[in-house]
Amino acid sequence: MPCTRIVISGATAPGSGASGLVDGVNKGYAMGGVSDGKYIYIAYNPNKDFDKNNVNIGNNQSTVIYKIDPETCKVVACSTAFSTHSPTDGSGAEVRNGGDNSQLMIQDDVLYCFVFGNHVYSIDLSLFAQDCVLRETSLPFDAATEGGNTVKGACWNEQAGRYAVLDGAKGLYILDASGEKICDRIALRGPSGMKAASVTGDDKYIYVAYNMNGQGSAPFDIYTWDGAYVGEGAPDGISLKINNGNYNVQAVFFHNGKMYATFCAWSGSSGAGLYLWNMDVDLSVF
Repeated sequence: MPCTRIVISGATAPGSGASGLVDGVNKGYAMGGVSDGKYIYIAYNPNKDFDKNNVNIGNNQSTVIYKIDPETCKVVACSTAFSTHSPTDGSGAEVRNGGDNSQLMIQDDVLYCFVFGNHVYSIDLSLFAQDCVLRETSLPFDAATEGGNTVKGACWNEQAGRYAVLDGAKGLYILDASGEKICDRIALRGPSGMKAASVTGDDKYIYVAYNMNGQGSAPFDIYTWDGAYVGEGAPDGISLKINNGNYNVQAVFFHNGKMYATFCAWSGSSGAGLYLWNMDVDLSVF
């Protein structure tokens, strides 16, 4: 059954700055988010970051991971930057603003970051400290997506013993612990004009969130861990008026039972900082 209208607690956004802006993080683009139960981790594409040859690999061409204490909304640590493997043009040069990327997942105390082209980076949570380095690794599951699509993001649920995997073409896969498909690829519904942005889950359901620029709500579809469609939610009340509608929701995730969202915002060609909001959502209706 569909969810009733639910208001995002914008007035009490957890960021210590205006509109949920995390202090000390600016000039970049917020991407994926995830929680280990104590800390929140957010992928963030710096507006400017230079490689060893002093070449600008900023915007969506590189990412860092911030570790944030949700009690204070202060940054605890930040990783070094690593490549998002952004798409290239005909000459091999990276395409600026290649698209949304860097969705996060935690499994067995390992943090994973999914970037372009089925590339994934990881680090043990116990090693996450200031200037830590994420290493490229293989996907933590075996099954490939269909039709040449690549993995956009994924989540793992220990109780279900299953992955929910989102591809770049609005498709959802549910895999067992060995990477075998539980059901056929699910062609996602989603609101008209919106893209599938992220996937998260709890012990009961899978939640696929959608986005578009200037969105006034944060819609998501809900599925069981067997792939059955349950319903939809659309928390409203989103407004970042300081950015004239230049924002969208990049990820929805849970921290200790509460739903959070990361917001990507920009002004002109510059990223406008890291926005972290909590959403007051009653999921008991499902």
